Amino acid sequence: ASYPISRVAIYNALIPVLGVVFAALCIWLVKKRPTEGAEHSMAFPQTEGVIKACILYVLGLGGGLFFLMLGIARYFLERKKVAQ
Repeated sequence: ASYPISRVAIYNALIPVLGVVFAALCIWLVKKRPTEGAEHSMAFPQTEGVIKACILYVLGLGGGLFFLMLGIARYFLERKKVAQ
């Protein structure tokens, strides 16, 4: 018995093909215009300090909120255990 090919099977067959196509495109683009090196990560060196400060400020606040939420969650989990 022959079964008709479903759309899902066609899409699943296209995924690896598209992956190879996009990988080749990325390799070609990197060879055409290499990315900036680690020692030259900023296009304008004058703004490096300002951008670093902004990023550190936001990451510091985000990290603080993350650990605050962990502490709050731990408090409620411990309170739930005591109530049982």
